[in-house]
Amino acid sequence: MRRTNPASCVKSGRKAFTLIELLVVIAIIALLVSILMPSLYKAKDLAKGAVCLSNVHHVGDSLALYLEDNKQNMPAALCYDKYGNWLSYGNVLVNCKYLAMDNAVRCPKVPYNKASTLLPLQQMYGMRNDCACYDWPIPFAKGMYYDLFGQNHLQPMGSLCDWWVLVDSYDNAPGEGPSQFYCMDRNSYYHQIHMRHNRQASTLFADFSVRIKDAKYFTAIKDSQGGLPFAASILYPPAGG
Repeated sequence: MRRTNPASCVKSGRKAFTLIELLVVIAIIALLVSILMPSLYKAKDLAKGAVCLSNVHHVGDSLALYLEDNKQNMPAALCYDKYGNWLSYGNVLVNCKYLAMDNAVRCPKVPYNKASTLLPLQQMYGMRNDCACYDWPIPFAKGMYYDLFGQNHLQPMGSLCDWWVLVDSYDNAPGEGPSQFYCMDRNSYYHQIHMRHNRQASTLFADFSVRIKDAKYFTAIKDSQGGLPFAASILYPPAGG
């Protein structure tokens, strides 16, 4: 009977990793991940910001087509049907086939909230509540004033490229949020302008250009009585949000 030498079982041509070496490798991988993750998150956030701008531009194109076909009349941000149901400008655009009801009507950072009491077309980019008017854009010509939300606080319009129409919005009202909200009021606590893209908001202007604006732009808007109608409507996302 052949006996095996126990010492020959221990010897091997390959050397196993020691515990210290494994820990060093794990530490290096963890360090690389900690270095790369912020960059990857920033790239992802920038991509969502680009998609958001594209979505706002898409909705703006739909509004422009609606105006062209409807004697330059702008759809109201908020209205009611004959049954007393709330309708948004999105309902008008979708029902008239100017806009498809898909994810392009809202920011990719605020997906549709199924638990909200708001309908899908109420979870959209926020339109100024004073946008509904006739003969667009004549009331917004340079040097003219417009009745802000029917409260007789006339606001100097300036040029079309400086007057915002649609913006990144946020709704934190009980039962509604978190979601976007389609109608922006004066200094609303629940329906806010959300600086979700590097502390800026995707914005559509009256000349249908699309840009990102920071809080300074919105908080500097004054009405004829010196009021700041949007100063209290700014919301910043939490850190990392």
